[in-house]
Amino acid sequence: MTRRPSVDEAVGLLEGELRAGQRALADLGTEDVWQAFLRFGRRLFDASKAPDGDGLLFQYGTYS
Repeated sequence: MTRRPSVDEAVGLLEGELRAGQRALADLGTEDVWQAFLRFGRRLFDASKAPDGDGLLFQYGTYS
C-alpha cells in the first residue's frame, strides 16, 4: 500500500502540479491552473477522519 502524503506536504505537491507543464507560473492561464488543481484534488492525503476532514478546501474571490 502506498503512503498517503501528510497535509504538510500539500503545498509542495500543488506547486509540483503547477510546474508540471514546465512553464513559468506567471505564464499559466486559468485553464492551466484549474487542471493542475484537479490533478492535485485527486490525491489522497493522510488527513483527519472527520466527515469534512478530507484536507481539500478551494476558495476563490477578490481580496482588497
